[in-house]
Amino acid sequence: MAQATVAVKQLPHHKVKVKKPGQRSCNEKDDKGKICGGHLKRWFYMADVLEQACGDVAQTYGTDAEIYRCEHCKTLYLPNPEDPHGLNVAGQGTISTFGLTLPPKDATKTAVTSEKPAAEKGVPPGSKPPASPTAAKAPVETSPAKAGEKPTPPPAAKEDAPPNG
Repeated sequence: MAQATVAVKQLPHHKVKVKKPGQRSCNEKDDKGKICGGHLKRWFYMADVLEQACGDVAQTYGTDAEIYRCEHCKTLYLPNPEDPHGLNVAGQGTISTFGLTLPPKDATKTAVTSEKPAAEKGVPPGSKPPASPTAAKAPVETSPAKAGEKPTPPPAAKEDAPPNG
């Protein structure tokens, strides 16, 4: 990709750079030559109290410009004109490894399934197929009482016992 160098007007109280395509961390070098590496975060300078006192950014770029700022060295970054807009700030992401981004399968090539279609089961089109035999079972009596006997009531609570609590 060809890098186009864009001349950026420097502000008196801020260092201003243009992001490289896909750049997410600061590439400003300190006195020792070490790269800062701080995350570039969208900076809403109109809500920043310190910037309101300065006013350089609002005067130069307007009240709602898209500006990013390094979280460590506070260098300002303007968006790259080559970057696509409207995407996630984390970038485009990777193509799915599960094949979800592949085109749909051809209609003539269908997968073999273990279930027969509803028309082959004798169900008219538009009606619901019969429920699975395991889905609707009658409730099973689980009490130990034998058939024909009345169930025994639970034991009554003693009145002289202290209440639980």
